[in-house]
Amino acid sequence: MVFFLLDQQYEKTPNRETELQLTLAGLERRSLTITENMTHSELSEVLVNAYPKLAKICGGWLLHKCSGGGGQRKLTLIPPDPDGYNGQQLKTVSSNGKCTMYVVPLQEQIDTSPLPLDAREFEKMPKAQCTLCSQMVPLQCLPVHIKHCKMEHVDLCPSSDDVSLMYLF
Repeated sequence: MVFFLLDQQYEKTPNRETELQLTLAGLERRSLTITENMTHSELSEVLVNAYPKLAKICGGWLLHKCSGGGGQRKLTLIPPDPDGYNGQQLKTVSSNGKCTMYVVPLQEQIDTSPLPLDAREFEKMPKAQCTLCSQMVPLQCLPVHIKHCKMEHVDLCPSSDDVSLMYLF
């Protein structure tokens, strides 16, 4: 089943720019194994293992889903059963895992500061090596990394005039 942890309550699904910001903060879309007989506490444990930042919020969370279509779509609350969410309920409301479940904090906002590239949240993501700094970077983060890395290398690299002057001395 696919989950996406949002940093705050939204009326609609996040746009691409917000999705990228959430990805850099370790809140991105993840495929998690949910069984039909899973209880609310077991589901909570799976979500906290996948999203360590979720463990830090005290104000609770609820699940939302959206209907089909492209672009931004309206989020709809999935009311929990009396015992909380369970695997059978999520299987039913997600059409057997075909739609993304959005985990939405109720009373707090989750920090969206970009995580270091070696953060636990990025461990399972596919990575590629940056050709400028040789650092292994999660593919989802690579475009942003390259942009910042190029700016750093341009600032740090002497111009060709400076290089030729160095050889004169």
